[in-house]
Amino acid sequence: MKLLLTMLLLLLPVSASAAPKVQFDDFGKAPEIKLPLVGEKGSAKLSEMLKDGPVLVDFWATWCGPCRKLMPEYVELYQRYSKRGFKILAVSQDMPQMLDKVESYRKANGIPFPIVLDGDKKAAKAYGVYSLPTALLIDKRQHAVSVDVGYRPGNKETLAAKIEALLGDSPRPSKEEPGASDDTMR
Repeated sequence: MKLLLTMLLLLLPVSASAAPKVQFDDFGKAPEIKLPLVGEKGSAKLSEMLKDGPVLVDFWATWCGPCRKLMPEYVELYQRYSKRGFKILAVSQDMPQMLDKVESYRKANGIPFPIVLDGDKKAAKAYGVYSLPTALLIDKRQHAVSVDVGYRPGNKETLAAKIEALLGDSPRPSKEEPGASDDTMR
């Protein structure tokens, strides 16, 4: 009877008011990114962007179909959370001679967050990115706490729950122990 009751409880739908359980990993310290902005003067620097809150670093390209499917979802997440400190840094993997195409794409799709061009692919290599799209959620400690490779319909709400948790009023406990090394992710 106890087993049957346990099985029934597991099968019951979770109430809509229940907060989703958010699990974070710690992939280590995210390498610094400082690249020139597309369509604007200056450059974007990850450590500066993190001062206000978490940053989603999105490795993408204009020729990547799944990347183009994700971009409207990222625009929506940015619009939902940017006033609370959340930022997105889109790191284009297009070739440098495609700069005009990247800028046209940005304008045509109303992308409100910064896009940088990783023409020599140094940022992608530093992050171990070999497949597009790849998005890393970076917390204020500059640690990658979530990695998504590829496009999966419905993943936007999972990502939204993680953003909410990072933007919460109480700080997320660190998995690091005092004196632990702060190795850069590999």
